[in-house]
Amino acid sequence: MNDFNELLGKVASIVKKQCGIDLGQDYDAVMVKPMAATNIIRANKKSKQTHIAITGPSRDMFPYIDISNYSSKDGNNNLKSFYILQVPFHIFKKNIDAISVDASFDYNEQGIATVTASVKMSKHGDDRQIELGNPTQSSEGFVLYRTLFEPEDLFVVLKREEKIEYDTFIIRKRESDGLTKEFAMRVGKTINTFVDSTKYKNDEPAFKGGHNIIYYGAPGTGKSYRVSEKIKHDYIADYSSKQGSPDVFRATLHPEYSYSDFVGQLLPKVEQERVTYEFTPGVFTSALKHAISYPMRPTFLILEEMSRANVAAVFGDIFQLLDRDEDGRSEYTINNGLIAQNAILSDADGAADPNNCSVYLPENLFIVGTVNTSDQNVFAMDTAFKRRFTWEYVSPKVDEASFENNPDIEISSDMTVSWYKLYTTLNDFITRDLGLTEDKQIGPYFIKFGHSQMNPEELVKDKLLQYLWEDVDVVARRMNGGARSLFDSKIASFADLYDSFGKKTVFSNKFIEKLKGSASNDSLNESDDVDGSERAED
Repeated sequence: MNDFNELLGKVASIVKKQCGIDLGQDYDAVMVKPMAATNIIRANKKSKQTHIAITGPSRDMFPYIDISNYSSKDGNNNLKSFYILQVPFHIFKKNIDAISVDASFDYNEQGIATVTASVKMSKHGDDRQIELGNPTQSSEGFVLYRTLFEPEDLFVVLKREEKIEYDTFIIRKRESDGLTKEFAMRVGKTINTFVDSTKYKNDEPAFKGGHNIIYYGAPGTGKSYRVSEKIKHDYIADYSSKQGSPDVFRATLHPEYSYSDFVGQLLPKVEQERVTYEFTPGVFTSALKHAISYPMRPTFLILEEMSRANVAAVFGDIFQLLDRDEDGRSEYTINNGLIAQNAILSDADGAADPNNCSVYLPENLFIVGTVNTSDQNVFAMDTAFKRRFTWEYVSPKVDEASFENNPDIEISSDMTVSWYKLYTTLNDFITRDLGLTEDKQIGPYFIKFGHSQMNPEELVKDKLLQYLWEDVDVVARRMNGGARSLFDSKIASFADLYDSFGKKTVFSNKFIEKLKGSASNDSLNESDDVDGSERAED
């Protein structure tokens, strides 16, 4: 064992040089461990070693419980996971910034983030070791922390004086200044570090209430935004759809989307000129594994544009799991060995039981879908599938007073109207005057004006006109025996419509009269001859 003060001094000097942090003397143990490749977690790459092995005297800086029936030569191997502690590790923002990685931790005002790592005892030949930081038993933050290491980086752990709390640093090999595997504990005084069993016992109840829900409505009503706001308001306070969350899994369905995409598939892998096949989980299996691994946390599987794929084929046998009891757990299970072996964890060590093929939806898993009503005829959902979801309608109506996506639009040389008046009048005209169903209406965010450098008129031309021509006007003409009432009768083709918009009136008299009747003086300006010969009656 090294001299404690000497080792602490070396570590403090490197940390000070690297990121400007003064460590102080409030520690009673220091461990420096070079990280092997098997200690490092890589995205989308399995590691043969799930934990960080702490052997020899350095294991004494961590709390562990020795079970004689396990430690004995003929001990029961299942007992190695009988006791698992989760201990706090403190991560410093200055250290993360210094190693030049882009990683987001929940730092406090002092720039310190606290994550938890699992600690348990296991056999190591004839000796014992500490298994530290198993991914299925540690917090997401510690798992993320392990992904930041490169092979041969130094994992520096300092035990806070007489506390089961640890400060941790990553030292790149090039900055190690000759420091390698070392360990030291303070001597010369009695050190009492009491383990508070209530502090490290995870008695947080499992989350219940997961269910299946679909948000549906016209295109542009803000269904995806509604989903994100619901998650943020009710479940994950710091959730951002832009940044994502480890508890939220998202996929967009399309006509070619299949069961293999959803659940996972065996894909070839070449290693040293040898081809093997490895299961690559799909979004469902990944979300299911996460939900089962972290039962205290709500997990969301978001499926955008569900009606654009054949959902019966996409879900396959998973359809049977969609019936849920009052807690949110599947009322029925299915036998699917592929999913079970990659998602259903049967013990605390993260190992799957090869004899267990039962699959179910846990109480903390939400399946959330979005459906554009205008796409429902692409792949129709059958009634049996629909009834297993709650359907929440997202209305195109908004409060005009607080509506911000609302520029003025010059629809002709003599007429300017607000977006709110234009889209609401179009929706009313589509159902009342053209006799079409609500699925042809548009939402207030069909065009997001603040997200583009183009002016409002250009956005309407490029985003709205084709929809109105192909999906509204063509259908209305078929229904009305060739009569056309949305556009002026002089508009003979889409090219005419596109070239004329903003220069002269392209809409029919009937629509313009409705637009004039619904628009206020502030949002509609017209010249004295607006009803002149420019526009012919239909």
